[in-house]
Amino acid sequence: MENFLCTTYHTYRMAGEICFKHTHWYTLRHCGETHLLPQTEEDITDAQWLNKEQIAEAIKNTYPSIIEVLQEAQLA
Repeated sequence: MENFLCTTYHTYRMAGEICFKHTHWYTLRHCGETHLLPQTEEDITDAQWLNKEQIAEAIKNTYPSIIEVLQEAQLA
């Protein structure tokens, strides 16, 4: 873990209940290969590592709170 970026807040529905979630975001460094597992219980169906060049395309189909994180990291 390197630096705290920001905290985001959002609501979602799980098992018929409305949930409020706050997420703390940090910059991280990773070396090597890792197989990512999407968090399917929160309806996340895909997880991928992206390089800086791929972020602009990904932003077109993402939540505003994620764009906020990318902006804090100076990636968007």
